Amino acid sequence: MATAALGLAFHFLIAFTAATVFYVASRQLTFMINRPVVSGVLYGIAVYLVMYWVVMPLSNFHGTKTVTSSIIAIITHIVCVGLPISLVIHRFSR
Repeated sequence: MATAALGLAFHFLIAFTAATVFYVASRQLTFMINRPVVSGVLYGIAVYLVMYWVVMPLSNFHGTKTVTSSIIAIITHIVCVGLPISLVIHRFSR
């Protein structure tokens, strides 16, 4: 239970960090606010790249990567990470 709670805490920490990074960047790059769908898609891809090519290798996790699993992970990061962050910040940053 302790390990699961720690994993949940880190998951939320990473999600809040991703949202904070987008918010701070959007204060300087107005494109991110004016085009929320495009910036959300691009941000979802960027988060995927950071997570799967920087964070996971540093965590010593050696999962199997296939083309199919990578495509699913990219789409998931676009739909569940990039777009929600972008659309919420677009909505409330006026």
